[in-house]
Amino acid sequence: MRIKPFSQVSQAEIDRLKREGKLKDQPAWRRNDGDVFLECVKLDFGQKLHRVWVCDDSGTPLYDNFVHHEPIGAVTLPISVEGKIGLQLIERPVFKTGVEQTFPELDYSKLGDKVLEIPRGAPHKGEAAKSAALREAEEELGKKIIRVELITYWRPNSTFFPHRIPVFMALVDPNAPGELPPDVNEKILRVEWFDEAQVVEKVLAQEINCGATMTALAWYFAKRLKEEKAKTSSGVIGDGQSGGARRAAASVASAALGLLTGLANLDNGGE
Repeated sequence: MRIKPFSQVSQAEIDRLKREGKLKDQPAWRRNDGDVFLECVKLDFGQKLHRVWVCDDSGTPLYDNFVHHEPIGAVTLPISVEGKIGLQLIERPVFKTGVEQTFPELDYSKLGDKVLEIPRGAPHKGEAAKSAALREAEEELGKKIIRVELITYWRPNSTFFPHRIPVFMALVDPNAPGELPPDVNEKILRVEWFDEAQVVEKVLAQEINCGATMTALAWYFAKRLKEEKAKTSSGVIGDGQSGGARRAAASVASAALGLLTGLANLDNGGE
């Protein structure tokens, strides 16, 4: 992936790429006058950047800021029926790993890297968050999604982003193909399945640093830790193993199934 300033691509090149079918509904962003100074008009949903004043309780302005307003999509943590966690390697317009991050100058040649993360995406017009979570997961993983349930919320940046993005957990059959075609606009290089220990090592090695993915994994491992502590404190006995070995031998797949079943009542539709 390479990143160019918008001004470096001519209108003639844009028109040519449109004729060749390589650009659809592009450019998607346009400048506006007034409070909404930048707007995305892509497909059947939009995103807006609002310029606002942050005020005290009496309404007296303190400083100006912008608010990024968009349709509420979903983030999905895939858990396979074997108990493994699904991660996709995808290209994003972020600083390359290991390069110096500069400010205020932006070196476009340093942008564009491969990132390990979980599926996420915007909804179709009128689509509930749970439906978006299932669809995005199936499109991006290419596998059959058995069930999805809400587990928590993610705030990307509370300074500029007002929304809570729903985070779902999905039970996936990695041996069965999904029914939905892949999204051709996504630069997904591959999907891999990891056990818990491998995911922990990737987090510690800073190979996983996507905020949405880290939020989902934080909830997942906090829940797993709470379950294991409950087993220990209740004196649950396994097959003669020590407490540590017993916990290590716990079935992740059974835990994921149990969590999905227990969370069924938390589904709040398209919040």
